[in-house]
Amino acid sequence: MSNCFVCGRTFVPSKYTRGQKFCSVPCRHQARMVYKRGYDALWRARHPGYMKAYQKRYRGEAVSGLTG
Repeated sequence: MSNCFVCGRTFVPSKYTRGQKFCSVPCRHQARMVYKRGYDALWRARHPGYMKAYQKRYRGEAVSGLTG
């Protein structure tokens, strides 16, 4: 018996997946979203000027591409 990392419910792991940490697919998806949000926030904190540079670079090309 194991406890789910997300909801804490007790479950019997699959005999084919020894390292199972989540009781169901929705819990696995929830854990993945939480991890991704944290990773994205960390990346944005390390690259604070990325969106401004991106918008400046690609909005200028898109506008000039439409007129030319």
